[in-house]
Amino acid sequence: MSEMPQLGRRRFLQLVGTVPLLSVMQTTEASTTSIYGIRLWPAPDHTRVVLDLDQQVQYKLSTQKNPGKVVLKLKSAQPILTLDAVVSEDPRLRSVKTWFTKNEREFVVEFLLKKGVEARSFLLPPNESYGHRLVLDLHNIEKGEQPAVQPAPSQKRNLVIAIDAGHGGEDPGAVGHKRTKEKDIVLNVARRLEKLIRRERGLQAVMIRKGDYYVSLGGRVRKARKHNADLFISVHADGFRKKSARGASVFVLSNKRASSEMARWMAKQENRADRIGGVDQAREESSFAYALRDMERSANQKVGLELAGVVLKELGKIGDLHGKQVHKGSFAVLKAPDFPSMLVETGFITNPREERKLRTAAHQQKLADAMMKAVRQFAIRYPAEVQPSQQKVTSTQAVSKKVYYRVKRGDTLSAIARSRKMSLSALRKLNPGLQNMLKIGQKLRVQ
Repeated sequence: MSEMPQLGRRRFLQLVGTVPLLSVMQTTEASTTSIYGIRLWPAPDHTRVVLDLDQQVQYKLSTQKNPGKVVLKLKSAQPILTLDAVVSEDPRLRSVKTWFTKNEREFVVEFLLKKGVEARSFLLPPNESYGHRLVLDLHNIEKGEQPAVQPAPSQKRNLVIAIDAGHGGEDPGAVGHKRTKEKDIVLNVARRLEKLIRRERGLQAVMIRKGDYYVSLGGRVRKARKHNADLFISVHADGFRKKSARGASVFVLSNKRASSEMARWMAKQENRADRIGGVDQAREESSFAYALRDMERSANQKVGLELAGVVLKELGKIGDLHGKQVHKGSFAVLKAPDFPSMLVETGFITNPREERKLRTAAHQQKLADAMMKAVRQFAIRYPAEVQPSQQKVTSTQAVSKKVYYRVKRGDTLSAIARSRKMSLSALRKLNPGLQNMLKIGQKLRVQ
């Protein structure tokens, strides 16, 4: 019997209130927008509400602080189905009310809030998975970005491993013949890898996605960078139109051409996730518009390729491989130059045999173990930096002398930080306004 825990259960939102049954049942005019579904996706920092529509709609969004309230007014719209569900488990929503305005030209959805939020809304055009959508994101009000915690002087820093479970929320990823969803399988595997990492001394795991909600491709990179990640592992499960396709594979970033037609196709498939998961492209910051930092990126890509080879070898011990070499492709989620990264495709969920294996706890654990082998090797070969000890300065002592380093050909910021036994963030702190691209002969303060 396969194990399929209920991960991130999809919650449906019931529009309770004053919508008369006759109004719902009456024939709609051609210009009327029909609302045929509403979904709710709570995440740690926001709640997403998605309205499924049969055509684009005109709407207004308004907010009120006391009491906390968000109101959507949709012009010439009405629901055509009974919409089931629950809001009690949501950390931000207290209740929902709906009604038509007197002239029945507007359909109003009122969200009463448990706490203050910032409301953002946008429309999404149809794609291969959904029709028109109106998205409302209720974000926690930030008190300012909290910097990542830095280790105290003389304290050894843990290596930070960012674990990215692909897809989530609106985006199920690939779906198997038994309706197994990629987003659920990869979250299971990611959680198992997280447990393994937490057991190891000197390692720290950061889960990019902890539940069933969508994180944009840029958001995944931003979260890893915010936590000063040293290694980034993205976990996926392939899908293909032919059920005969099988085998696990591992990918790293290619700045140029993909290493194979399959790698090119796979990168295209994974990079379209934002279209399905739902991202406001007008507001989404580009997390990939960094200065190239060619030397630093090249050094981290070499490490990523080396570790990807370790994972591929281990995957070959527990099942079929889709190619004997590590593949290279232009995956958006791998483009951060700050740390080595890889994308692991655990198998084809559209292959009935591999779908059965992916559903089992035993195989999920083997997949996590394979990735952990690379993490351990990374920790041995590239140990965490140690912060330079800061001597106590007494009244009879002079202030510690500043120490500088002159950049040489082939140097990268991460390599300089490692050689000076300090973190990359500490190096940046000592050099305010430090540019991403280094120049030969440039002086950097290192103490």
